[in-house]
Amino acid sequence: MPVNRLMLLAVAVGAGVAGFAGSINAAYYQGVFPSSFDFPVLITVYAMVILGGAGSLTGVVAGAVIVNVTLEVLRTPDHARWVFYAFLIVVLAVKVRPWRVFAAVIGGLVAFGLVVNAVVGAVWPRGTAGPVFISQVEGFTKHGWLPFVLRHWLLLPANTYTVPNYHVGNYAFVTLIALVLALTVVRGWKRYVLLVPTIWLASFVWETRLVEEAPTTRPLLLGVILIVLMATRPQGLFGTPRVEVI
Repeated sequence: MPVNRLMLLAVAVGAGVAGFAGSINAAYYQGVFPSSFDFPVLITVYAMVILGGAGSLTGVVAGAVIVNVTLEVLRTPDHARWVFYAFLIVVLAVKVRPWRVFAAVIGGLVAFGLVVNAVVGAVWPRGTAGPVFISQVEGFTKHGWLPFVLRHWLLLPANTYTVPNYHVGNYAFVTLIALVLALTVVRGWKRYVLLVPTIWLASFVWETRLVEEAPTTRPLLLGVILIVLMATRPQGLFGTPRVEVI
């Protein structure tokens, strides 16, 4: 195979398609600005290819649809909250085996959250007095079963987005990163034990720091999904495993 010729052809065709798409985009918006093609846009395009799987046209199309739909859904805190918890449950159900271990992790999560909520609520009442915003219309909060569960399972400091409570979410976020790194080191039953406070802390950080900040949350959650995918299925959803013959 003429490798050099094919590489040049791929660059030329890719540049031609990009130029054609850019001309249509400029005509549609009646203007082109450098800020319209900044670094996050480039990362989003790469995410579409990585998610779908390089070398698969079907995968690229599916990746584009999934990424765009996910980013749009994450614009609304109500929708983003459902995506987050559904993602956690699906990952646990797929990766934690056997089923008795999965049940033990879920039971540990429930017990851990209830105990922490009860203890902190007794010592620091403001730590559980914050609101759970599921759907806001002119200051009115619609209640449902999810706010009820979060109210009794998580810590929800009052005035979360004001100093000093705002820093609580930042410290928790740093601690969460340390726990995630620790999960990559420990093995066996210790990993499952450490998984319980890690998931709980991830939920706490989500509710107190990320769910109301869509510009930060959208690329962050997208990056987490890509990291998990690259660790579990490097070829993407529809890509084929790469085989190198030495």
